[in-house]
Amino acid sequence: MTQDHRLGYRIVDAISRRTNTDPLELTPRLHDVIDVDALEALYRGDGTDGPTVRFEYGEYLVRVDGPESVTITPNRQANNSGKKEGRESCGLA
Repeated sequence: MTQDHRLGYRIVDAISRRTNTDPLELTPRLHDVIDVDALEALYRGDGTDGPTVRFEYGEYLVRVDGPESVTITPNRQANNSGKKEGRESCGLA
């Protein structure tokens, strides 16, 4: 994993753990939902955290607070299936 793509991999990992799905089997692909290169560019550079970015991924909301902080939560508007509410947070160790 390269430094430039660390955030994209972090998001895929958090989604796959939250959905209990192999990362290679996730649909839609992350690149089909958000411009990952542009997202990663927001957090590259001068060492500042950058903005908070939120986007929908299927039945989940993804929140990126910085290059080391990704949170996955159920999207209450899209998720009417009665699944247990939960949260998956992933930070770099």
